[in-house]
Amino acid sequence: MHLISDQVLSTHKTFSQTIVKERGFMGWGLRIIFSLAFLFILTNQSAKAQGYLVRKGNEYFRNLSYAECIPYYEKFLKRKSDPQVIKNVADACRLVRDFQRAEKWYEKAANFHGVESEYVLRYANTLMMTGKYSTAKTWYQKYGDMNPADSRVQQYVAICDSVEIMKSKPGPFEVFPVSANSKQDDFSAMYYRDGIAFSSNRIGATLIKYRYEWDGKAFLNLYFTQVSDSGRKFGNVKPLRGNFQSNFHDGTSCFDRNTNEIYFTRNSYDNKKMTSGAGGIVHLKIYSVPDQSNSWKDIRSFPYNNNEYSVGHPSISPDGKFIFFVSDMPGGYGGTDIYFCERQDSAWSLPKNLGPAVNTPGNEMFPNAFNENKIYFSSEGQPGFGGLDIFSVELNNGLWSK
Repeated sequence: MHLISDQVLSTHKTFSQTIVKERGFMGWGLRIIFSLAFLFILTNQSAKAQGYLVRKGNEYFRNLSYAECIPYYEKFLKRKSDPQVIKNVADACRLVRDFQRAEKWYEKAANFHGVESEYVLRYANTLMMTGKYSTAKTWYQKYGDMNPADSRVQQYVAICDSVEIMKSKPGPFEVFPVSANSKQDDFSAMYYRDGIAFSSNRIGATLIKYRYEWDGKAFLNLYFTQVSDSGRKFGNVKPLRGNFQSNFHDGTSCFDRNTNEIYFTRNSYDNKKMTSGAGGIVHLKIYSVPDQSNSWKDIRSFPYNNNEYSVGHPSISPDGKFIFFVSDMPGGYGGTDIYFCERQDSAWSLPKNLGPAVNTPGNEMFPNAFNENKIYFSSEGQPGFGGLDIFSVELNNGLWSK
């Protein structure tokens, strides 16, 4: 039998305490390592989630699905700031015409160091759309400092200074809403028979099979309403008669009273088959059909349609000699330009650009031939109150001028 002395017991106790302490230290170390590992996993998962949001947003943005990309970008930007994502979401909001949200993101983009001047201009233009003319003036001036050769800057600044005065002056026309309007987009009206035909993406007349990925809304169709009482009373709105409308965009039309034909804009949809150009983009084309036709076989394609660019928004002069339209075909001055062709027997001449007095680096669209020498049109490139404004030009000595 071995007796353990107090000294040995004391030594054993001290050794035991040391083991306990070491075990305690190791336990805390394991906890720290586990915590760091867990934090790493969370950080890695968060980075993957953020990467997914940007990739998904970019995918929709590249596919022109602007309404779809916005929530992905905005969710990402709640966690992290990225200049390119901010510029993309600003552009997307502008392109779906959500100018309040576009203003928020363009403000951030325009304040980036070394930002491209186009984003400064887009911010100024968006401020005009939201009615903040004084702030818009400041940013137009900044854009002018970056682009001293752009002659439009002085006009933009002048409009910002005088816009309130201009708004207070009575115009030459009386403007009033009509009962044919809906909560959706209603635009591009033309005189047709005893009323007007117009474009709308309203919901309810037909079953919606597809939606336009650009803005998430229904596709456009052509509608008609009778007009009486000097243009102040409108009848029930109905789809334009004729079984020629498609499941995609059908809009912006005109009526040629000389040939009794309807010219209209639609997505490239030939013989009930969608056709696309490079990158799978389905462009717009002009088609014509005899009035009241009920046959797809009667639809004719405008001779200058092309799968690689858009042609649309036709307008025939009252004498039937000219057709005006817009296109982003190569060789123009900017986004969409206005062109015209002259009728030569039963054919149309080669398209001619209306020139720099009309067309700008921005978008000109919706020409309306008042007569063979004067047209009205919309432009977001010509200095105006912001967005699309209405302008007119006249033909003098073979040149179009405002």
